[in-house]
Amino acid sequence: MPQSKEMPIVSWTKIQPETDQGAVPCARSSHGLSWCNDRLILIGGEHVARTPLEADQAYWAADYQRHGDTTTWKWRKMTFEDCPSPRIAHAQASDHAKQQVYIFGGRAGITMEEQAMNDLWRLDCSGSPGSETWTRVETSGQAPEARSFHRMICIGSKLYVFGGCGASGRLANLHEFDIPTSTWKSFSNTYLRGRGGANLLPWNP
Repeated sequence: MPQSKEMPIVSWTKIQPETDQGAVPCARSSHGLSWCNDRLILIGGEHVARTPLEADQAYWAADYQRHGDTTTWKWRKMTFEDCPSPRIAHAQASDHAKQQVYIFGGRAGITMEEQAMNDLWRLDCSGSPGSETWTRVETSGQAPEARSFHRMICIGSKLYVFGGCGASGRLANLHEFDIPTSTWKSFSNTYLRGRGGANLLPWNP
């Protein structure tokens, strides 16, 4: 019989960052969370059902710092002059090579009658904490239709967007965005049914 591999030990640790002068993010759902350049980036979501958080609660970072043998976390409210509009259920992914976070789509509320979006934004986290800046990405090719509750991942220099809920119902299409050329490409699908809230992971055995 083949030898079984020893299973790694997995455990949870509750992180309790220091406050930002007493302020912390409010409780929320339908938000995005990414790790990028020694900080967690928390974007958007809802505290009251169907009501996207406004800018004063929408953007937070939890900065991770090393001090010799000890580490600390600290919340930091991020403020911007130019940033994405309030939204819930967007997709979010990190380009670790360039230390940038991308978000795509989302909506201004929960029901299908409320505004869905298909805009693409990039948050540059390559500098020191507090220097983050947003850029709306101008793209070519046919962008995915507006959607929410979809998934996006970054593999190398490409973003992949899958599924979600659009005006035409639950979606099952896969789209590729080439970061260097800012170009969208779509793939046909004849196997999967439409779905919202699915997961999407790279497979690299």
